[in-house]
Amino acid sequence: MWLKYIFSKEYFDIISPLERTIGICTIFVAIPAAAIGIGINLIAEEHKFYFVLGSILSWFIIVLILLLYFSVKNYIVSIKDISKIVTQDKLCKIESNFIGLKRNLLEVDAEIDIKGVLRSKVTSSIFAVHNNISAIEHYKNAPHAPIDGENNIVEEYGIDRSYGTRTYNIDKEEIFTSPNISFWRFRFNPPLRKGNKVKYWYVDRTPSNSFAMNFEEMIKRDLTYEYYSITITYPTEHMIFKISFPKKFDLVNPFYDVWLGKGRVIHIKEYSRIGIEDLFSNTIEKEHNVISLKINNPIHGLVYVLKWIPRMSDGKIPKREELEKIIKAEFP
Repeated sequence: MWLKYIFSKEYFDIISPLERTIGICTIFVAIPAAAIGIGINLIAEEHKFYFVLGSILSWFIIVLILLLYFSVKNYIVSIKDISKIVTQDKLCKIESNFIGLKRNLLEVDAEIDIKGVLRSKVTSSIFAVHNNISAIEHYKNAPHAPIDGENNIVEEYGIDRSYGTRTYNIDKEEIFTSPNISFWRFRFNPPLRKGNKVKYWYVDRTPSNSFAMNFEEMIKRDLTYEYYSITITYPTEHMIFKISFPKKFDLVNPFYDVWLGKGRVIHIKEYSRIGIEDLFSNTIEKEHNVISLKINNPIHGLVYVLKWIPRMSDGKIPKREELEKIIKAEFP
């Protein structure tokens, strides 16, 4: 038992650095040297050189193996410790210190009408971590909108004067716009200073037929499901992402996804967290189907997706074999 205690972490932590050095030298130098010395006296003269050389090489290999073992072990322990220490809320704070701002709230309240037009009101509250935050960028994607249709448009925008620092204004500067993709930024006037808080909102609209409103149209567009997504482009504390549908527009298998990027690679850990913490909901509100995600500390850079399959044009659920084809195509 005493030998086990001497080699334990508790004993190693309480001794001084000098005692540690002496102990290590004793183990790795003095003991092997003594063993070699004893061995030299016990073997024939002509074999002494090979005995010493073999002993030194053997001990050197053992030391390397031990060093490699403890290095890998310490690395694994440190990785586990980091994953416990750096929680998602702390990660949000760390990233906001680098980027210079964070979103306290990102709320997307979207509604799809019977013509496949999505109209959403987006509310965002910003906290400036550094000085001179002059603008914030936005990106809108309606991937299945007709390329020859009208462009995505921002219908209106403004500042919520009841929140935070009230002396700021925002101006919209368009970067690029098309029927299915648009980029723009809101410029703060004057630039935000450290500690300032601002809440702003905007209402945007996609073109007609941006979404397939029946199963036949979805298959015609070579889709396995319809979806709408938002990308977390800044460190964010709270996200509310909601889509409501026309009255009596029933959904088949409404669900969610979390992607690492445009390649639709699933982020397994965040996907699992949403399921475990029950952060996805599918409800009926005033005869409207509503699907939503409500997430604290969504991960910066990930794409959060709400997806669904529409019913047939006659209101019936697609045949089982059709749905099985979709599932096989999605999960080959």
